[in-house]
Amino acid sequence: MLLPGPLYILNFHLSLIIFNFFHNIQHVTVAPVLPLQHEDLSSILQGRIQAINLQYQGIHWKRLVVSLAAIRLSIDSIDFLDIHPTDGQEDDALTYASHGAHALNNNALWQTLSTGIVVIERRRPGLILKVGVDENSWCVIKNGLESCEVELHPLFAIASADD
Repeated sequence: MLLPGPLYILNFHLSLIIFNFFHNIQHVTVAPVLPLQHEDLSSILQGRIQAINLQYQGIHWKRLVVSLAAIRLSIDSIDFLDIHPTDGQEDDALTYASHGAHALNNNALWQTLSTGIVVIERRRPGLILKVGVDENSWCVIKNGLESCEVELHPLFAIASADD
């Protein structure tokens, strides 16, 4: 008769522990995707902005700077859901984006950055493009002083008004 090896015994004990753990749970919420919260989406959007900045740096602008207010406004326009625990502890509620990071693809700021800003007529490779909530500006720094030209029709403001 063959005796079970140490690996078999370890697998058997681990499967018992896992079974007992899940068997004793009263309620389980299954999230099919990683629940992305405000901060997560903000980080993802900032990463995408940095990628566009590097991709078009020296071609369309010297540097792309997007204000935190524009990023916050963009993230706040996304639909979020709340999951409340069954034990009544409101502090433990989880708020997450209902469509994950896919929601970033359709918001006004990202659409503006990925399509509207990179048109040929807007190329100013020697200037810094600053995108804000209410205005965009093209800036240059000379002798430590910043000089900016504000655009009459900021793309993000126009895109936000159309939503």
